[in-house]
Amino acid sequence: MISSAEQLDDIGLPLLLVIVMLDTAEACTADAFCLPDIVNGLRRQLEGNAMASSLFEERLIAAGYIDREEYQSHCIRLALFASSMCVKSSQELCGHSYIRDWQSKI
Repeated sequence: MISSAEQLDDIGLPLLLVIVMLDTAEACTADAFCLPDIVNGLRRQLEGNAMASSLFEERLIAAGYIDREEYQSHCIRLALFASSMCVKSSQELCGHSYIRDWQSKI
């Protein structure tokens, strides 16, 4: 967590700060998702690459992830997506945008 601009190292490169706020949802609908949805989507994308698929499964295990049916009932929705970009220094924020209606932006 970043609590002040001083924590951001200014090395002369562009800085992009992204804030994502999540909230619980009653059900996994078009504007909500659950962790198994994300994991299974990544598995489908990796199907043609045995090495990447194997590495992904190893990393899931290392992180403590296990396929469990009850994970389907823990739904999350994106509450806020905000970004701020600075090209001068970490002390001067140069531009920002806040996207609350995230589905229309994707």
